[in-house]
Amino acid sequence: MKNPLDLYINNAPYEDTEWALYGLVSQKSIFELGEQVYTSIVIAILICALLGIAVVILLIRYVTKPVYRLMESVRGGTAGIHSFKVSNILEIDELHDIVEKVTDAQKRTEDQLLDEKEKYRIAVEKTWNRIMEDYPVPGLSAFVSTRSKKKKLEGETI
Repeated sequence: MKNPLDLYINNAPYEDTEWALYGLVSQKSIFELGEQVYTSIVIAILICALLGIAVVILLIRYVTKPVYRLMESVRGGTAGIHSFKVSNILEIDELHDIVEKVTDAQKRTEDQLLDEKEKYRIAVEKTWNRIMEDYPVPGLSAFVSTRSKKKKLEGETI
């Protein structure tokens, strides 16, 4: 030490001795506070992470539930689409309305096409019968009538 401690007066028997002051402190008392702070920070980070994960899971379920319901209604066909309940989420409700309109338009178009197909089939059949009556071809009319009867028995149309 550079500065000796003056513990005794100059006329004492220990005046020529040098004294040093030492302090002994345990390692636990030095690092205990730092370890407590470190442990508290780690626990706080873990709790925040777990709470964050729980909030994210709840939000995902809340947000995806209406989308899942919409998917299920679309899988259910026309009846499922019409039975979809409003989700109160603007984008999903708009998507449902669009799907519903497109499905209804497709169904109307399908019905019209089936009606037109049936009308066309009847017209072709009548025209074919009239042609065969007006211009009989030997052997062909017997083949066509046999084929028509066979198809009708099988449930098919010409």
